[in-house]
Amino acid sequence: AIPVTVEAETPLNEKIVTLVRTVRGREILVSRPAGTPGHSGGKTHIAVDAKSALLFDQANGERIGSKNVVNLRNGEAA
Repeated sequence: AIPVTVEAETPLNEKIVTLVRTVRGREILVSRPAGTPGHSGGKTHIAVDAKSALLFDQANGERIGSKNVVNLRNGEAA
C-alpha cells in the first residue's frame, strides 16, 4: 500500500473523486463508486489494482500501453 494524505474530495456523477498526495508530493486522483466508504481527509493508504490502472506519460500526456495491449496467459511473462 502507498501512504498518502487526502487533500480534497468531490462527487462526480456516480463516483467520488479524491485528490491524494504521496509523501514525496506526487498528486494522485482516486475514484470510487458513490456511497462506498473512504477517507475524506488526513493520512491513509491506497492500493492500486493493476488491471484497472491507467498510466500516462508525464512528458506528452499519452496513455502508456494503450497502443500495444497484450493478453497474457496465466503465468506467462510479459
